[in-house]
Amino acid sequence: MVARITSGATPAGALYYNKDKIDRGEGRFLAAFNTPMQVTDERYFDIREALRCFEPYLEANRRTKNPVFHASLNPAPEDRLTNDDLRQIAREYMERMGYGAQPCFVFLHEDIERRHIHIVSLRVGLDGRKLAHDFEARRSREILDALERRYGLRPAAEGDAKQTYDTLSKLDYTKSDLKRQLASLVRSTLHRYRCASFGELRTLLEYFNVSIEECRGTAHGHEYAGILYGALDDDAMPQGVPIKSSRIGRDVGHRALGRYYARSRETLRDSAALDGTRQTVVRVLGAARSPEEFCRLLEAEGITAVLRRTDAGRIYGTTFIDHRAGVAVNGSRLGREFAANGLAAHFDAGQAEQRMQEAEEVQEQTQEIPQGGQSERRREYPPAQERGDTRRSTAVDGMGLEELFDLLATGRPQEYEEPIPRERRRRKKRRAKR
Repeated sequence: MVARITSGATPAGALYYNKDKIDRGEGRFLAAFNTPMQVTDERYFDIREALRCFEPYLEANRRTKNPVFHASLNPAPEDRLTNDDLRQIAREYMERMGYGAQPCFVFLHEDIERRHIHIVSLRVGLDGRKLAHDFEARRSREILDALERRYGLRPAAEGDAKQTYDTLSKLDYTKSDLKRQLASLVRSTLHRYRCASFGELRTLLEYFNVSIEECRGTAHGHEYAGILYGALDDDAMPQGVPIKSSRIGRDVGHRALGRYYARSRETLRDSAALDGTRQTVVRVLGAARSPEEFCRLLEAEGITAVLRRTDAGRIYGTTFIDHRAGVAVNGSRLGREFAANGLAAHFDAGQAEQRMQEAEEVQEQTQEIPQGGQSERRREYPPAQERGDTRRSTAVDGMGLEELFDLLATGRPQEYEEPIPRERRRRKKRRAKR
């Protein structure tokens, strides 16, 4: 089982996210702990009443910047758990994490193959104090290990939390459930990756064969901004009719994306957030001799390098998608040397250096050959088979292929006659006339 814990400023965002899932039939309300709400029907959920349950806690503490606790628990697809099992797991998890007395809402999501639960609670108590959250990730892992043993669940494989991109498949536009695929892929990428701008998110979604477009205009005297999502084939060509973000949910709309960019910028502002990605790119760049080799070596390290080129082949944009770190960033965020101009200059300089090395190797093959007391420089050519040249053979000195074939056809060796200089030929002609 894998857990992901996040925090937020207000509970409305987390609750509306789950409410949208319920409205679309991709989720359901499972339980409410330590609140006046009683579970009488799994389909029942009143978001206004849920928000009122949080009000006394939020009024007691207005200083905490992110008072909302939001966790998702993801059992393996092979684990068959009933709704009662999931409720009990959620309750035990919150008690062991130190949130057992907090108001808490539990939701079941079925929008992807892995059925999982979301827990929404608060990090502040009724007395106004913020609850301790030291070593939260480590404690969560220890608690999940205990729950796996107790309920006989499949243990999380090493690195599952970091390599969740393996479970994301590219969109297949030939299938009938296009809207469901779009919704699942967009939400999964927003949940697992950090993108600080629209351009970075667009590059990330295009990797999964999803297009995104911003629409702006004026209607009835009011400006509006919207988002369109669509399907792409493997050649990045649009397929079908784009879908408005409102048909998917407010959590993937224009305003929600603005908040997502802000959170991502805050995360990536930490200088250490991109250290792993930067170190890998530096190491691979030093070993690569061409942009193609650079991209291939990075892919083996779990990083997709997207190099955008002009019609003339010049690199004008770079984006790095680090699937293990969960980030998609333009090259300039890693450093000037990883931006378009930096990479173009690096590979141009590398190719120039390679040409110089080849010229030096040819020069080293040039030898001093004494002839008639004078020094003559003759260039040694490699065999024709090695250099791919069929126009001339070095099997017989001074002979081309035609001369060699003539020799083989007649069966008689021909004497090699040294060409007579032009001046000597003129003298012979004058003697002949006399």
